[in-house]
Amino acid sequence: TCTWFCCWAGGQFWTIAISKGCHAAVVKSLMRAPIDKFYDKTPVGRIMNRMSNDMMHVDTKVFLRICSTIGMAWSVSVPIIYVHLMMPLWFTVLAVPYYWLMISLLRLYWKTTVPLQYLAQVCTSSVDGELAEVQSSNTSVRAYNKASHRLRVFQMALCDMVSAKFLGETVLKRWLNNRIFVLGGIFVTCLALVIVWVPGATLDVGTANLCLVLVFSIIVSIESMVHSGASAQYQIIAMNRLHEYTALPQESPEELTTDGPYLSHMVHIPRAELLVLERQDVLGRVQIAREGSPFDVLLQQIPYRPAFKAPCGKTLSLIAPECE
Repeated sequence: TCTWFCCWAGGQFWTIAISKGCHAAVVKSLMRAPIDKFYDKTPVGRIMNRMSNDMMHVDTKVFLRICSTIGMAWSVSVPIIYVHLMMPLWFTVLAVPYYWLMISLLRLYWKTTVPLQYLAQVCTSSVDGELAEVQSSNTSVRAYNKASHRLRVFQMALCDMVSAKFLGETVLKRWLNNRIFVLGGIFVTCLALVIVWVPGATLDVGTANLCLVLVFSIIVSIESMVHSGASAQYQIIAMNRLHEYTALPQESPEELTTDGPYLSHMVHIPRAELLVLERQDVLGRVQIAREGSPFDVLLQQIPYRPAFKAPCGKTLSLIAPECE
């Protein structure tokens, strides 16, 4: 019970930490992403899909899929190691080409399914974008009589998404399952022939039966193992898609250390501290000057703005002598 509780607490802490760090990094990057280089070129559906679907997978399924993948690796590796420990060394050497072919199949499946997973997510983003566009511009679509056109566009996007998901989640999995079944059948057949035909290949009949049962159990559970591995692969892809948003180009800070000489400063001065001033209208602009000195201008109106600035050569001490 204590071990189970420690594992559960550690898993929850790890999941919350990775979700918090991932969410904070992505949101920080998106808030500082440039308008012209990112938001003007990226569809809304793609951002929605990554921030909803991919983030949900990171929050709820990463820890479970990693644990299931580790358990699957142990359930396959331990029986295989036991079989090779019980069999002669030359049987292990002869099985090397078999394992090389198995690894080649897995690599080919991985290289093929990763682009298809990305394609499925891109198609899902297109569907989300169409839904968001219709929800935000429903009135315009009906006013311009474009409902049938938008429906056809949505159906095409939905068809692309279903095709990509069917190809990546059904066809490729069945392709891999069939080939692993064939290779597993060849392996267990060779193992049975060696046990029967080669004298002294195993220690006793019980060991031989156990080796065959272990290999058969692996073959029977191949489909569930492939499904678990594909699910774990999708979690890796989701985390990689979110990581891509943390590497977006960022806008420059609002204030740099070199902006000091160019910053505008706001000063509040009580009216009692000012000199006796008078207002003048010159060329449609308001000027403030000393009373009796119309050419001694202290403040000038900024063109087309209800604000004033000091003329060149004037300082705050000339406008408010008693202000420190």
